[in-house]
Amino acid sequence: MSNDIKKGSKNFNFSYFFLNDFIKKDILILYSWCRYCDDIIDNEILGFKKKHNNKNKKLHIQNFILNTQKIYCNLKINEFHFNKLKKIIYKYNISPIYIFDHLEGFTMDLKNKFYKKFKDTLKYCYHVAGVIGVIITNFFFKKYNNKILNYACDLGIAFQLINISRDIIFDYKNGRCYLPNCLLKKFNLNKYNFFKKKNIYYLIIIIKKLINQSNIYYKSSINSLFKLPIRTYLVILTSYNIYKKIGIKIIKKKECAFKKRQKINIFEKFLILINIIIKNIFKL
Repeated sequence: MSNDIKKGSKNFNFSYFFLNDFIKKDILILYSWCRYCDDIIDNEILGFKKKHNNKNKKLHIQNFILNTQKIYCNLKINEFHFNKLKKIIYKYNISPIYIFDHLEGFTMDLKNKFYKKFKDTLKYCYHVAGVIGVIITNFFFKKYNNKILNYACDLGIAFQLINISRDIIFDYKNGRCYLPNCLLKKFNLNKYNFFKKKNIYYLIIIIKKLINQSNIYYKSSINSLFKLPIRTYLVILTSYNIYKKIGIKIIKKKECAFKKRQKINIFEKFLILINIIIKNIFKL
């Protein structure tokens, strides 16, 4: 399971070593469960395509829902990742609302949902990422209020907006479009033609709007960081700066940003980390 986060999310894996072993283990269980479900639906292994198409997506989602129902009924589960998930659900008393909300994100993908307005895209971001931020809050706080939950949710949404901007070429090739139609229509685009060469200029304008929106959510979430233990603070701040850097790269490279998935190399990550440590050295 430890290889899941190393291969599937190199950005989080870089900052994740700051955490104490207990929280690290629980986050790894949650991440591995999310990755497992995502890979089954997308027919991937740790984000990389398999050779054969997956024709049973609806059945898989039904199984996810059934296994989750078994967890909350305290029934026996044969699937490894759901068994592990059960342990942290009972350990932190995680509400079923959040787990089922995350599964709803897979259903939205299955239906190839049409995102009419910006709020529809943000709703999808909540289901696939914002709610995970809310769940992880349980790992860090014994007591928390709605403000802290909102900050955690905002951070997850901010990350997902960057993911959408970064992965747009791969989503397009897989017949997916998370861009709100209200923005596409401004430039006479739709989910079928937005990636054509003649439309890239307009696509960049739309992506800038997504990245600017992510920055708004980042700023909201940053308000809660000072309340966190120093290790947790460093993890979130490092992840935040890595994703922010990806957004800057996408805007800076313009049309070249869509030729391949934009990444932050290990040297850039260490520069980010050193800069954060220097600025917070008296807190360590």
